[in-house]
Amino acid sequence: MENFRTIASEDLDPKFVSVADKISDAVISASYRTLLNCENPSQYQMPASDDSFEHAIKNYLNTIPAAELKAGMQKVAQPGFIPKVSDESLFRSIDLQSTHSVVNQIFNEFDTELRPLSLHVDFDNKGNSNLTMNVNQLYCAEETGLTSSGSDHVYMQAVRIDAFGNARQSPLLDLEGGWDNKNLVNWKNRGDVKNLVNFNLDYGKGWPRKCTVIVAMSVRSSEGLIKLIDKIAEKAKEEIIKYAAATAGAFLGAKAGAILGSTLGPIGTVAGAIVGAVVGAIVAYVFDKLYAWFKDLFSGTKLFKPITIEYTIPYSGYQNGNTGHILTWTGHHGQYEAQIEAVLEWGIGRGVPTAIKHGKFTNSTVYKVNDQNKIGFYWNSGKWGNSGKWGDTKGMASVDSPVSTVGNFDNGELNILVIGLDGRVWHTSVVTELTKKIDGFSFGEYRDWQPVLNGQFVIGTKVAGASRGENLIDIFCVGTDGQIWTAAKGPQTNDVWAGWWSLGGIDAIPGSPLSAISRSAGILDIFVTGLDGKVHTISYDPAASWTDWFHFSDYDQFIPGIEITAISRKENYIDLFAIDSSGNAYTATWNPSEGWQGWIKILSGEFTPGTTVSVACRTPEHLDVFAVGMDGRVWTASKGPQTNNDWAGWWPIGDLVFEEGSTIAAISPFHDMINIFVTGKDGNTYASTFDGEKWEWSNIG
Repeated sequence: MENFRTIASEDLDPKFVSVADKISDAVISASYRTLLNCENPSQYQMPASDDSFEHAIKNYLNTIPAAELKAGMQKVAQPGFIPKVSDESLFRSIDLQSTHSVVNQIFNEFDTELRPLSLHVDFDNKGNSNLTMNVNQLYCAEETGLTSSGSDHVYMQAVRIDAFGNARQSPLLDLEGGWDNKNLVNWKNRGDVKNLVNFNLDYGKGWPRKCTVIVAMSVRSSEGLIKLIDKIAEKAKEEIIKYAAATAGAFLGAKAGAILGSTLGPIGTVAGAIVGAVVGAIVAYVFDKLYAWFKDLFSGTKLFKPITIEYTIPYSGYQNGNTGHILTWTGHHGQYEAQIEAVLEWGIGRGVPTAIKHGKFTNSTVYKVNDQNKIGFYWNSGKWGNSGKWGDTKGMASVDSPVSTVGNFDNGELNILVIGLDGRVWHTSVVTELTKKIDGFSFGEYRDWQPVLNGQFVIGTKVAGASRGENLIDIFCVGTDGQIWTAAKGPQTNDVWAGWWSLGGIDAIPGSPLSAISRSAGILDIFVTGLDGKVHTISYDPAASWTDWFHFSDYDQFIPGIEITAISRKENYIDLFAIDSSGNAYTATWNPSEGWQGWIKILSGEFTPGTTVSVACRTPEHLDVFAVGMDGRVWTASKGPQTNNDWAGWWPIGDLVFEEGSTIAAISPFHDMINIFVTGKDGNTYASTFDGEKWEWSNIG
């Protein structure tokens, strides 16, 4: 696939043009005000806050020679001079002599609450997995002759915008001096890495991801310009979130906006490729206007027009062969061509294990996608150790994709589902009874993977499924449109997949994990975290079809897009578990006699907000819950006859340390035995078995 592309202002989605115009108006208006301040500081005051467009613009103006700056200020001070803005009436309503920021005045109509949730994300340094962009080569087709020495000294700097809209400026890159006509330098051949930007790919979920870079080149330092671009990108992200919150039917609500970007931890669940791409296009659009205006004011700026490029990563584990892209700057009677190389470095320890017990049997299977994007399985019986080996199901998925399982154990078959590399749901099955054959397949034999119709979903996110009766499978996904979709297979569909049908009435973040259970024959219950931070549910009864979506509690402290763990440990009983925005574990329950109860805090734990809680039931009356704590250890709490039916814990399971927020798979193969599985920092799967007395860890590869 073609990963690189250059973004032009015309690439901006028309529905965002009004937002981009407002931002460009704000920037140009702030530029106008700042120039007036430079000319007459006592009459035109700067905003008190350093975090304003005016101060960012002033930092940029400080890089312009005094004589040139003075000439520009004189142009601005002339009667009748006004920048070309999109909304003249809006501009005229701005009080340029106010001490309040022009930006604040222009955008006060978007008074939407954003709730930052500070998680542990290191945007500025390399992570376990990274996209690195390097300048391999620079060719001077024609020097500008703008420097006093006669040869150009070239600098390059960039603002990187990740798939979630986070903007960060890169350090200034000195590409050396002495540039004359037809000069060419290839730093890669010299073994000299000229690193332009780095994207940390560890945080967030959802693919493809679009990484945007605005590259500025100059024959003198462009640091002031880069800080201004950074500020524009920050404002663009903020306004996109506000715009979406004010748009009917938009999936990016105010609370959803709070988890986009810097608030999104390593277990965040927003889909990539939406906010960042829009922010990048807006910056390109705004700078087309801003650069044209600045160029009119300062004809000798020695700055080339910034170029916006976009690099698409289709899925985790994708190998690109270190492809390059040529950027060409033309201006000031000169021309330069730079070769930018994109290098993907994938770390280890990214797979998400899934475990399932085979119905009435004590044997069970773990599924996980490996670093080569292959879906593997590990079969065992009873207590887990490292005596087995991983097999290959012949399926492919993003390395970080969870694999879902739905048991049809009445007929001895297990169904496996995953969102594939093409964004469709894929399905296979395996016979789980030793003496049984189904359609010619024997015990342990996997059918060929087949797509479930042609729905498109967020790569790297979860398929939810449940079986409400013999040979019946229902599956559910949140689509790229934020809607919940379902498909089914069984006697009612002549045993072929039918769907996809929308369960309308609620919006969710694309790719949000759903939970699906069947608490009684024929009945389905679905759960999702809504944009309002509440847990919403819908039920299916064959006698009455689907209910409407509703929330059973006004508790709204769950991060939109996190997983709600749902189980039914006995007929017509439901237990839900989740970690809220404060890092505490909560539970809610339902049964016919009491209805919904909760949310109730499970003691005091310290977890990264949104971490998934995993559950195992040794008996219908025993509950054991598990989560990776902020210290990286696995912690557990229990409830049952042994604790007088009150919650007890939390207790650590050994001293092994995993990535914060890692997902645990938990099962109970038989009474008084529990198996849990989690991916280690070395990429291996670690299993721990509780035999009724103690826990014991094993590395199963």
